[in-house]
Amino acid sequence: VEKKVKSPIFIAGDLIEKKGSFTWQWDNPALWDFGKGEMYSLNLTLKTVDGKIVDAQLPKKFGFREFYVQGKYFMLNGRKIHFFGEYFREYGRSFANVGPDAVKVFIKNFQDIGYNLIKFSIYDYNARLSYYPEEMVRAADKAGIAILFQLPRIRGHKATAAAWANWRKKITGIIKRWRDHPSIFFWSTDQGTGHFVEALNPRNFAG
Repeated sequence: VEKKVKSPIFIAGDLIEKKGSFTWQWDNPALWDFGKGEMYSLNLTLKTVDGKIVDAQLPKKFGFREFYVQGKYFMLNGRKIHFFGEYFREYGRSFANVGPDAVKVFIKNFQDIGYNLIKFSIYDYNARLSYYPEEMVRAADKAGIAILFQLPRIRGHKATAAAWANWRKKITGIIKRWRDHPSIFFWSTDQGTGHFVEALNPRNFAG
């Protein structure tokens, strides 16, 4: 066990929409980095004041890293980095019937070539679909390789106001679902609706 923490006591009046939150200091955690998939597992338990367990969450994997833009440079954990990526267009079809071991081999092959970023083309994230990217993202977390995460797209020039509202609601849920994965560096809202010439316009990036 790396660290144990205890929240303050919450009473009904402290909650906002039945939710409570607290923070704590964590000095010098192991940082997630390229080729170093440092991960932690969070086990959260809800107890009464006298210590009786009321509920417990399944372990939640997460990692620490700091990624930001400084001037013209991408920065990861305080140093300049460059991305060398590959667009894996066939992710859905090729990985429809494979397990986690095959995904690990795929990622290792990418890393051996020299890539540190994978961009795959998936436009729906229904967990019932065979190409649901859970194994890919978990493996990327552990291997230390970045992902450009493709969100469901919307044809903006044809969409109604209701369609835009539904789209925003959908992608908000997806981002909340996946945002704790340290391998996810970018969220792409489209693969280039502007296409060709307009996609190169720096004032109107398409995705």
